[in-house]
Parts: sequence; C-alpha cells; structure tokens
Amino acid sequence: MDNRKLTVLLIEVKETDSRQIRAYFAQVESPQVEFIHIESHAFMPTVYEMDCVDVILLPRKIHNDQHIQEYVNSLLDATIVVPMDNADISQIVQEIVHICLLKNQFNATLLEETIDYAQDRKQLTQTIDFMQQEMAASKDSLERLVANTNDGIVVVDSSGKVCLVNSTAHELLGESGTDILGLNDCDFNSGAKSEVGELNNVGGNRSTEIKVVNTQWQGESARMVFLRDVTEQKRALAELAQTRKTEQFFAYHDSLTSLPNRQLLMDRLGQTMARAKRYAHQFAVLFIDMDGFQEINNSLGHEIGDAVLKKTADRLQKALRKSDTVARYGGDEFFVVLDRLTDSAVAYKVGRKFADLIAQPMQCGDYELNVSASVGISLFPDDGQKEGELMTRAVKAMYDAKREGPSGCRYFNKTLEESNGEIGIFEQSLDRAIRNGELTPYFQPQISLASGKIVGFEALVRWIHPEKGIIAPADFIPLAEKHGLINKIDEFMLRSACRQIKKWEDSGYGALRISVNVNANLFRKKRLLKLIAEVIEETGLMPKQLCLEITETQVMQNVENTIKILSKLRAMHVGLAIDDFGTGYSSLSYLKRFPVDILKIDRAFLEGVPNDHENVAITTAIVALAKSMALEVVAEGLEEPEQLEFLQNLNCDEVQGFLVGRPGSVDAITKLLRSDYCMYAHL
Repeated sequence: MDNRKLTVLLIEVKETDSRQIRAYFAQVESPQVEFIHIESHAFMPTVYEMDCVDVILLPRKIHNDQHIQEYVNSLLDATIVVPMDNADISQIVQEIVHICLLKNQFNATLLEETIDYAQDRKQLTQTIDFMQQEMAASKDSLERLVANTNDGIVVVDSSGKVCLVNSTAHELLGESGTDILGLNDCDFNSGAKSEVGELNNVGGNRSTEIKVVNTQWQGESARMVFLRDVTEQKRALAELAQTRKTEQFFAYHDSLTSLPNRQLLMDRLGQTMARAKRYAHQFAVLFIDMDGFQEINNSLGHEIGDAVLKKTADRLQKALRKSDTVARYGGDEFFVVLDRLTDSAVAYKVGRKFADLIAQPMQCGDYELNVSASVGISLFPDDGQKEGELMTRAVKAMYDAKREGPSGCRYFNKTLEESNGEIGIFEQSLDRAIRNGELTPYFQPQISLASGKIVGFEALVRWIHPEKGIIAPADFIPLAEKHGLINKIDEFMLRSACRQIKKWEDSGYGALRISVNVNANLFRKKRLLKLIAEVIEETGLMPKQLCLEITETQVMQNVENTIKILSKLRAMHVGLAIDDFGTGYSSLSYLKRFPVDILKIDRAFLEGVPNDHENVAITTAIVALAKSMALEVVAEGLEEPEQLEFLQNLNCDEVQGFLVGRPGSVDAITKLLRSDYCMYAHL
C-alpha cells in the first residue's frame, strides 16, 4: 500500500461539513489524509503551486468556473467530487473513500467499516433532529418516542436533575432507573456544546457515543443526552488496526520464528555497513547452518523440525545484544550481524557460544534431541566491502567449519580462497607433503602437578613446507577435510607419534603417554580398531601408553554407537580422553556410561581465571565431577602463573600450555627430556 498522504482540497465547503468529514477519517485512523480548506474559489491562485492534489470537493455551482478548470487541467491525477445538492455527509465520505481505494490508499475491509460507521452516525444525527421536532409537540408524544427509540436518551432539566431515561440508556449506563433519576448532570457537562463525544467504559466494557443538545422541557431550558453503543464498531476498527500491524510485522519477519527475514536483514546489514564506513569500526557477519537438520524432518516430522528451529531462534536471540541482528534466512539457515566490534576475536567467541548453545539438549514434544550447528564468520572490512561479499564468505567459512565435524566454527580464510587454481595447487601440495614426509609431529608436554615432571605429550601436526616454511594446522586442516585427506593425516600422526614415543622410551626416558587426536570421520570408521592394533604391533608400544582424544561434541553424536566404539577401544587397553570438555553439554547420565579415563578442560574456561568468577565456577565443577568419577583431569591452555596456582588448589592432575611447555620438534623435545625437565625448577 502507498504510504504517502492523500491530499483532499475542500473548496467552498461549509465549515460544519468540513469538520464532520475530517472526523470520519480521524475515527478510522487511516489512510493518512491531509485536508486543505479554501473558503472561496476566488482564492484559487494561492493553491496553484500545489501539484499533488488527489481529490477536489466543491459545490455544483462552481464546478464549471474557469479558474477551477484551469487548475484541474494542470494536475496529473486529481479526481473531482461534485456532490448532489441534497447529498449528505456520509455519501460524500463514501465517495472520497472509494477514491482512496482506487488510489491504493485504503483496504476494502476498512472501506466497509468506514461506511458502516458513517451511516450509524448519520442515523444518530437524524434521530436527534427528529426528537427535537417531536419534543416541541407534547410531553406524551416525547415519552412515547423516548421509550421506543433504539438510542439511549436522558433528559436533564434546568436544575441539573435527570428526569427522563429510557430503557436503552439504563442498559448502556448500567444503572437502575431510580439511581439515574437522582443523578446530577455532571456526567454530561462535557457534551453541553451540542457536539458528539464518547464515554469510554460506560456500563462496563462498552464504548458509548454521546451527544448533548439544548432543548426545552416543560417550558424550560433543558439538555437531551443521546447515547449509542458503538462497541462493535470500535472493536472492528481496533481489529482492523491490529491486523494491519500484524501484516506489516510479518512483511519483515519470519512467520515461524518471528525473527527478521531476508528483507529486514539486508536493510539492517546495509545500515550497519554504512555506520562502520562512517565511523571506521569493525563488524562481523555470521552464518549458522544446522547439522543434519533434514534427518530430523525426515525421521520425526516437520512439526518437530519447526520446534527445533523455534528453540534455536530463541537461544540465538537471547544471546545477542540489542544492537545486533539475528535473522532466519531460510530453512535451517540463520545470519547474525554483530555490530561495533572492538576486537575481531569477539566474533569467534560469539560464534563458538552459538554453536555451544545450540548443542544443548532440546526438549521438543516427547523427544530430547541433541542437535548441532556449524558457524562461519566474515569480518568487515577485511573480508569484504559489500553486503553480498560478507554473506558469501561467511557461508564459505561455515562449510569449512562443517568439515571439522558437528558444532564447528571458522573464520573465512582469505589465503586459501584466492582462486580455484591456487586451491588446486594447494591440494596437490598437501597430498605431496603426506607422501614426501613434509608433515611432522610436534609434541606439547603434559606436566604432572604433583611432581612437576613430564608424564606425556599431545601430538600436534605441522607442515614444514619447502618454500613457505611452517604452515599452521588452521591453514590446511580444513582443506584436508574438504578434500578427504584428513584421515590420511590422522593415520600418519598416529603412526609417527607412537613410533617416536617408543624411541624415547627405548632411550631411557620412561614409558611416556602419547595423546593423539582422532577426527570424527575416522572415529566412526570400522578401520579405526584395526589401525590401532596395527600401530601397537608395529611400534611395540604398550596400549596404555596411547591415549586417543575425542571431542565432547563427537561423543554426543549417536551416543549408543559411540559407547560401542569406546568399549571396544577400552577392551584393547587403549587410554581414552574427552577433549574440550565443558563445551559440548554432554548429559551426566551419558558421561557415566562412557568408558573414558581423562577429561580435558577446554582452554576457554581458563581465560580470566581466577578473576573470572563464572569460569572459576565451571572449572571447579569439572574437576569435582572428574574426581567423583575417578577420572584424571588435564587442563589445557595454561599461560599465567595465577592459573597454575588456581589449578593446584583444585588438585587438578595435569596441565599443558605455553607457561609450562610449548609444542616442539623431535630434537627440541629430546633436549628437554635429556635435561630431566621439572616445571617447578623453571617457574
């Protein structure tokens, strides 16, 4: 519907008629109509500058005036309304409203209600005129008319006493006849100017229109009060107004989740970008896609699928600031705009938080579901200067995250996306690196807090590129997952790490433990058990020296199958650790069933410790939980002495992090072992 005002020019229209016409449109509150009243067509030159007049209302006697015709001919889209000499106001209003409708300024339902309202008021006016005439005739005639009319009527004499009331007035005012007859006329003083007004909530929840006119009663001055129930008309108009608000809301919001839709998202993203360019600040675009959502729809039905989407939308919305936007883009896809970022790292923390929130168990109908979502992040201005660029790159980052497994979160990697040709070359280089031994394990020490000694290592892959030097895992692991090379990397790491730990043992450095990460894809492969057996046999390593690390998110996918795999590994006497514990919201009832040995506290929960009270509480609870289940606890990401002291006070078993040992090459770690390293001697 067109939102501009409709301009109506009233030429030589009576002032009383003009007021009534305006009143009709004010009652229905739509469309936006501007009235301009010209008292005489002789003043027409003053409005010649107005070129946006839609309706001209004028008497028949001046219809053919030369000035009028010249002005009308200069307008492009004006409609002239020339009422018949005996036309009443309601007919004129209907004519104007019809024009509004034709100009797409009014909806048809509202037109109908407006006309009904106008006709009711016309009837009331006619009733008043008729009653005034009859009152002059006789008291008996008046009383008969008062008793039989459908309007409520109250007569107030010159002394202010209510002396005549009909049954309709009793009903509308909600008073007994005796009570009304004794009332003072103060309730009707507001209408003493013979103008139409309204009494709200008279007689309960009704809306009653009131008009007071001066008249004669038994030869003396009096006032007659006319009452009419307009509750239904007001209700209908209120419902229409609410319907229009609802229609306007869902023009820009998703009907299922009530989140902003695509149209509103693009508008807000455009505004955010304009502010960012003006004030030179960062913002982020996050794309969130549910993992395996189609399976929920197919197996449990669309009703459950819709419930999952609504709960997901609610969790996302509650986690955002008011200045941010989350929108449903379609299906199981959501976009988030994070405005005014002081640090790009905040975007990753929020993305990780979203993935973790969605991964919490959802009660949907009779089902408790464990769902997950992958998150991709693009940053302004680094990843794009246009809305479409940022959205496309956030989507690409999401697909990189999805290849990590459920609940992944990734920044857009511009280096790896330079061109399809470069990606092809990079893929070939990675494949060659596996074959040519350019991949190598680095080892990060795991330190016992009781002794300060090294008790094991976590194996971390590094790519020693002949031209680019050391390439970080974040720059090639996603690509390896994308092209199906990740299992080769994990198998290489498993064999080479176990082989090296056995060499150190043979060199007299003790039976150290080696922890190796296993990706979700390899973990589900039947080949895993055979591979582990082969590696143990080839290297001569004791099974208990090998610890496989599986993320908490991984173990919560297809729980029953996970338990079967873990049980078979336990039967081989291989150590098992849940990595990143605390981020996957695993159920305690499931945790009791997992045959694991170690819980690794995610590095995020050590941030800010001991000053971050929330992280202190979470870490304390994880350590207490592990102790109660006779599990060892390893804390990752140790970087500050205060964190170390905090963990010592909790009786945490082991730590790893830059404070006590950075990842190192075989030569660097051999030198460290040769020195009989003790953490406490170096702090």
